[in-house]
Amino acid sequence: MQKMNLKKVFLSLIVTVVVFGLVGCGKKQPVQVEQPEQKQEEINKEVQKTEEVDTSNWQTYKNEEFGFEIKCPEDWKIKENKEYDLVSFNSPRTEKFNEEAKKDGSYSEGYMDDITISYYLNISEEPENKANKLNATTIEEFISRNPLISEARKTTIGEDEDVWEMTRGGYSSYYTILTNDDKGHVYEILFGNKESKDSLNQTENSILKSFMFVR
Repeated sequence: MQKMNLKKVFLSLIVTVVVFGLVGCGKKQPVQVEQPEQKQEEINKEVQKTEEVDTSNWQTYKNEEFGFEIKCPEDWKIKENKEYDLVSFNSPRTEKFNEEAKKDGSYSEGYMDDITISYYLNISEEPENKANKLNATTIEEFISRNPLISEARKTTIGEDEDVWEMTRGGYSSYYTILTNDDKGHVYEILFGNKESKDSLNQTENSILKSFMFVR
């Protein structure tokens, strides 16, 4: 009887070892998770934004009448509009797109230039200020009274510290810079195809940094 009990215990132990062995074999081994490629792409973009762009071969646009100068790549197109006191800058890609749209008849006022710099004698002459009767006499007042402006904050461009950057627009939004010189003349730098500073590429950032007053 005792031998029979020992035999049962021995068989039970064998069954237990086999069962746990099978369960162990069925367990999944740890999987090594690789970082998504998209994450690395985002890192690369951030690095690119901080890298300096060689502007030694860029063209310099200088407007002594309005008192400013700015640099842009040699292959960018510069157009002056003396009727509205503004200057536009377009990359080859945007220029080609706009020209093709004009040829096939699909071009409209909604097609924006990459960068437009507008000059005003003072903030009272700014079109939105006049049209909406905001009666603003300073850039700060203009920003606070204009419902189409959001996310406005102070920034700098080179040595110019009296600079405001903002998102501007209703149906469409545009990254915009407003600043004035020591005479109160106002300069509006509008990026027609970008909504925020974060969306500017290396070239656009370098163009913006090159803006300076000519006194």
